[in-house]
Amino acid sequence: MSLIIDNLRSFFPNMDFTRDSTGLIKCEVTVNELMTIVLRLHNELSFESLQTISCTDWIEENTLHLNYILYSYTHNETVFVAVKIPRELADDGSKRTVVFIPSLEKIWPQANHFERELWEMFGISVTGHSNLKEFFLEDWQNLPPMRRDFDTLDFVNQKFDFRPGREDNKDVTAERKRVRGVKAALKAKEESNGERENG
Repeated sequence: MSLIIDNLRSFFPNMDFTRDSTGLIKCEVTVNELMTIVLRLHNELSFESLQTISCTDWIEENTLHLNYILYSYTHNETVFVAVKIPRELADDGSKRTVVFIPSLEKIWPQANHFERELWEMFGISVTGHSNLKEFFLEDWQNLPPMRRDFDTLDFVNQKFDFRPGREDNKDVTAERKRVRGVKAALKAKEESNGERENG
């Protein structure tokens, strides 16, 4: 057993901490438990670095899965803290989730950018964040684009036109095959002509 897992189990006896085959420590918490456990990891167990916050849209489960990946240089350990929140959006037209996650930027400043991305791309509501505004998108009025119910093809067809000269929109694979066929025929013809000249 490791020092980190023993410590976490002693403070959070009702939580399940596991170590996977690659050595990563994993646990799943509720939104309400998130701040308590990350403060423990940061302040008491020397997890100095928030590596990233990732999100996966599990539309089949109607949930968004967040993974907070923390690293300790002191202990050379990585912890994945997973949080699941409902996908449901508020009915106020904001296109943001009903459930809010707490901002971690006062613990790890790099959380600022990760949380802005989650807010913009998945519509996740964040409390306590100092700068929630456009990050990658400009004047975006649609559903957050990384949500799986966002129809990328429909959006592209409505917003963009093909560049002049590309109206035929040929299939790249078929066109590459056709060009290879033309080159092979030319090469065969050249070889045939060479044989006739020599023979």
